This record gives sequence, C-alpha cells and structure tokens, in this order.
Amino acid sequence: MVSLSYYNEIEFDHLVEFAEDRTIFVAARHNGSGHIRIFLIREKTGSVYSRNGLLDSWEELFGSDRDSIIARTIAARNRQIPTYRINGAINL
Repeated sequence: MVSLSYYNEIEFDHLVEFAEDRTIFVAARHNGSGHIRIFLIREKTGSVYSRNGLLDSWEELFGSDRDSIIARTIAARNRQIPTYRINGAINL
C-alpha cells in the first residue's frame, strides 16, 4: 500500500469521465519520480481504486487516502484540468 504522503506529492494530469455509469479515471504524475498513477472513482458508491501495474490489479483505497483523492479530484475539476467526457459506460 502507498503512503498518504505519496498521494500528496502527485499532480493530477487529466480526467476521463464516463457519464453513463458515473465513473472517473484520474491520471496523475508523481512530482519526484515522474511515475504515472491511475485512479478509478465510482461516484455512485464513493469507492476509489488505485491501479497497481506491477500486480496488474486495482487496490481499493480507504480512509484518508480515499478522501484525499476525492478532494483532489474536485480541486482538479475546479482548476479546469483537461477533462474528457464519454457518454458511454466503462467496460472493465
């Protein structure tokens, strides 16, 4: 699991919103290493997942990690970072 300090050191790059099922992909980049991190937010349930590319899996975030990603996504929307809206649903 990644520490909260790691999440505070990432810069959100862009969002992809799937309108039909209210799902958001968030692409972020770590300020220090430049590594890309992808998050999946299910707005209906409030669930937040982080992609673990090494394990080829999604890890659910809880507590302050989850809250931080949601708050930062809202802030990114308010800053009007590039947001791509798709009228379909995601097929995972």
